[in-house]
Amino acid sequence: MLYRADPWLHVIAGCMSSGKTDELLRLLRRAEFARRRTLLVRPDIDDRTPADYAESRSKARYPSIVVPRNEPTTILTIARERDADMIGVEEAEFFDDRIVETVQTLRSSGRHVIASGLNMDFAGRPFGPMPTLLALADEAKELAKNRRTREAEEKLAALVTRRSQLLDLINQETNRLQQTRDREVQDFIRQSLESLKKQQKELD
Repeated sequence: MLYRADPWLHVIAGCMSSGKTDELLRLLRRAEFARRRTLLVRPDIDDRTPADYAESRSKARYPSIVVPRNEPTTILTIARERDADMIGVEEAEFFDDRIVETVQTLRSSGRHVIASGLNMDFAGRPFGPMPTLLALADEAKELAKNRRTREAEEKLAALVTRRSQLLDLINQETNRLQQTRDREVQDFIRQSLESLKKQQKELD
């Protein structure tokens, strides 16, 4: 599937924490076993790791070259100098629109390209050149968050919601305590506040 004689474009897209980089690095390593001459590039805006390697969330690493995000055509020169026949493009969404032309030129020169990136930005809008790359892809893979990540995020959201609810209830009961003159009601509210604050402390 991966090593057809004709040049092709494989796009890996998805949200954060969905395993895009791991999948890209896996395909590049697989290509190395098949004696392909690989090259991995990424935009200079991606400063999560030193310039000489890319790293996934699972700590997998692969040698890389940083390219100015506004000069993606630089990739063509690097590919020729390295005599690479398979090019990996990490964080493709951050390159300007000329990355599309660059990818098409790499394909027309007989090279295979694997591009990975976020398909949506923080507002849920299509991200940069990714929609065009997906449309041009010979093969596209869209990844979702893994189950463990989803569960962790759901637990965190539930915790934040519960803390907010408790804070609102504590504020309401505190206001009630300040407004009432009835001692029995005051004692009841104090007990309620004590219980709410205990629950709040357990969540910290």
